[in-house]
Amino acid sequence: MPSIQLHKHFSPFLKRTARPSHAARAATLLLASAMLAPATAHAGTSAGAMPVAATLLENCVVTATPLVFGDITLTDGAAVDSAATIALVCTPLASYEVALSDGANASGGTRRMKNALSADYIAYGIYSDAARTLPWGDSSGSDTVSGSVGLTGLATLTAYGRIAAETPVAAAGIYADVVTVTVTF
Repeated sequence: MPSIQLHKHFSPFLKRTARPSHAARAATLLLASAMLAPATAHAGTSAGAMPVAATLLENCVVTATPLVFGDITLTDGAAVDSAATIALVCTPLASYEVALSDGANASGGTRRMKNALSADYIAYGIYSDAARTLPWGDSSGSDTVSGSVGLTGLATLTAYGRIAAETPVAAAGIYADVVTVTVTF
């Protein structure tokens, strides 16, 4: 290390101290600059719009209770009536049309329940009115049921079933059919 020559008059006032290392000086500079820096370094702000949108599609969900005629004999010559409920839960104000298929065992446009253990059938009908004069089918605009669910989005329809009085007596057993309920909205 080179020696420093000091004037003899200043030497009693000067004390020789060790020089700080480069790392210590760098740390001191970094600390000093951090204390002088602003808390956040934002150059400015800008605002814009974010569009938000959704398209609500009309929708309906349909459920139906079973149309159960119960225990019957068909020997007394009287008609046997029953009813089932068809419930719609739809988008509010949706229009609907409900169609009923002829069932799994239909023949010639006549709904039939089949005996589970034999080849016997019992014919029946489903109607849209309590008097059982308006057959409920699947011909759009002809024998279907149409309406609107209103603000609640709910509709309850009744399907009126009848085994006609003149139905021939069939073998004893359990008879069943499956009718498809279709709602168009």
